[in-house]
Amino acid sequence: MSYENNNNNSREFDFERENRSSSTTSREANRYRKNQQMQKNETRSAQHSSSAVSVGMTKPPIKPSFIIAAVTIFLVVVISVIFIIRSLPDSVDTTPSGTTPVTTTPAPTTPAPTTPAPTTPAPTTPANTTPATTTPATTTPATTTPADTVPGDTTPADTTPVDTTPAETTPAGTEPVTPPAPALRDVVYPNSSLKTGLLAMINASNPVSVPATMEELDPERYCLLYGKLSKVDDKRVAALRDSSIMIERTTHGALDAMLSDFIVATGGFKADTAVRVGQPLLFKTIDISDPTSEFALGTVVHFKVWNDPTTLTLSEADGYEWLYEHAHEYGFVLRYPEGKEEITGEQYNDGIFRYVGVPHATAMHNLEMCYEEYLAALKTTYTVENPYQVAYENVDTGELESYLIYYVSAADGDNTNIPVYAETEDAAIAITGDGTNGFIVTITE
Repeated sequence: MSYENNNNNSREFDFERENRSSSTTSREANRYRKNQQMQKNETRSAQHSSSAVSVGMTKPPIKPSFIIAAVTIFLVVVISVIFIIRSLPDSVDTTPSGTTPVTTTPAPTTPAPTTPAPTTPAPTTPANTTPATTTPATTTPATTTPADTVPGDTTPADTTPVDTTPAETTPAGTEPVTPPAPALRDVVYPNSSLKTGLLAMINASNPVSVPATMEELDPERYCLLYGKLSKVDDKRVAALRDSSIMIERTTHGALDAMLSDFIVATGGFKADTAVRVGQPLLFKTIDISDPTSEFALGTVVHFKVWNDPTTLTLSEADGYEWLYEHAHEYGFVLRYPEGKEEITGEQYNDGIFRYVGVPHATAMHNLEMCYEEYLAALKTTYTVENPYQVAYENVDTGELESYLIYYVSAADGDNTNIPVYAETEDAAIAITGDGTNGFIVTITE
């Protein structure tokens, strides 16, 4: 009883003491309780996390049969992918026929996005890009693989050197085409005219037929020169040795135009009561007395210069350089030029000119050839398939004129079929004999 009272007294004492100190320790007690509660919460969280991790990390053991099955499936997939890639057309070795095939692992088996391969077609890869391997190989886009190449075979089907450009890759119409030969037609020409043309070669081996007298000359082809030359300042442009000189009509027209322009361009020559000093003197034009001379044609003019009471050659007189520079513009060539003596067989003569027509005179002037050299070049080089082309400005009209010139050998018999271009009009064709065994054709373009 007393013990129990004592205990009660002690509890009461403790309670009272606690109440007395509560005012001072309440804050610390509250803080202590809060800390204790936080520790308990953290302990529960840690235990919960540990339990969760343990549960998540715990896996049932993997059976060996499952591993074997997975590996088998993986290998089957890999082999199938490789087989499919190798079967694609891109895997064909694109090495052109005749080149050394690539012996290393084919580049197409490497995926194009990760490993650049020269054999993988790409818009920016040139057609002949050299592969990275040491063996050169020309790449070709897959669309240009020849039809006879077996897919998957990395060796060219035919190793014999052939054209490596597939036919299907060449755009239609781009192949080089040989131009067709020009369409031709024949013009029948008499062989009797071989020695009567402007370019006929007349010499001891090739004499020309001449009439017995001057009066028998064909009036359609020849004319009397006296009184037919033009006048400048009311005076004729040239003096004549005599009034009986005859000349071929075409040659006369060209001669008259050349001498008239010469006087206008150079100022002419001094006047005298009878003849003008320094005037060109037509010493000779036609001579039928010698059928082996070109003078028998009436197309050769021999100039001298009147210097009363005598005559001078053109090179001895002053002011005649103009004739040498411009004679070809009127169809004349110096017949025996200096330095060509071995070719012409005659000594240099500065006053003998021959009319051959403007196209041929211009050609000889451009080629720097004498008459014999020009005929030889026509016979050996210029045919209807390979004509010589010459162009010049017409001195009368000022227009540009163009001509084709070629040679045709004479046929046996009375006539020769001379080929000309089918679309050429007959009026544009001029044919002249060379004096021996062929014809020279001149076509106006």
